[in-house]
Amino acid sequence: MPSRPPLYVGYLRLPERHRRFVVGVAVVFVCLLAAAGGGVALSQRDPGDAVWDTGMERTWTGVVRMEPYPMLVGDDGSASLIVGMGKFAVRDRVAPFDGMACEVRGFALAREHRRMIELSMDDDAIRALPGAPVPAVETAPVGAGENVVVIGEIVDGKCYLGAMKPGDGKAHKACAVLCISGGLPPLVAADVPGAGRLYPLLLVDGAAVLPGRVLEVVGEPVRIEGRLLVRHGFPVLETSVGGISRVGRSVRQSPPAERDPGRDEGRAGTGG
Repeated sequence: MPSRPPLYVGYLRLPERHRRFVVGVAVVFVCLLAAAGGGVALSQRDPGDAVWDTGMERTWTGVVRMEPYPMLVGDDGSASLIVGMGKFAVRDRVAPFDGMACEVRGFALAREHRRMIELSMDDDAIRALPGAPVPAVETAPVGAGENVVVIGEIVDGKCYLGAMKPGDGKAHKACAVLCISGGLPPLVAADVPGAGRLYPLLLVDGAAVLPGRVLEVVGEPVRIEGRLLVRHGFPVLETSVGGISRVGRSVRQSPPAERDPGRDEGRAGTGG
């Protein structure tokens, strides 16, 4: 009798020839899938060594300074920005302690030489230390204090220092805009000529609350022309709206009628 192909019946054992074929295809598919996953992983950029230590509440001591942004200046002269839980600043909570030696409790965020404290929600998370010495306010230029031009990215400090990975780039733009609008500190991720990688706090027209025209370029490559200073041990880049432009084209100039003084005042009262 002429040979016939084996008949496959679902509830019986798979014929040996079919079994070898299925196993071979499955092995090849798994290998290709693993190779594709590895290739995608290797192609991603390094998000950096930012750290957000949410597992351990810590305590710091130092002097609280409100300007240009709430921060705690330690005995060694280093400064840590102070922010709240979520996407909010803590200016109202910290303001009564301006210029006082304090103990602060919260969670640490850090990236390279930049540090931040996420203030605990407890009412006594910040308390004054009566009798502790308070050093004089220090403001000094970086280098000769002349104007600098940097090319980099405006990022929200909390996410960039560890709350998100990555905390920069267009994929993070919407989150960064919300964070900065909520009062979190805008930093500049860029190499500063003659000073290296500083991640300075960005002040636009004297404030860390960014106007709408600058928020539009957060998370994008920008060119910033301004003056670089150190205030309370923290680098600050002072500029104006006109000193910031997209790389290759200017920041869009909005008509004066777009500005709402009442809205700006409200933001300034709750922001950082």
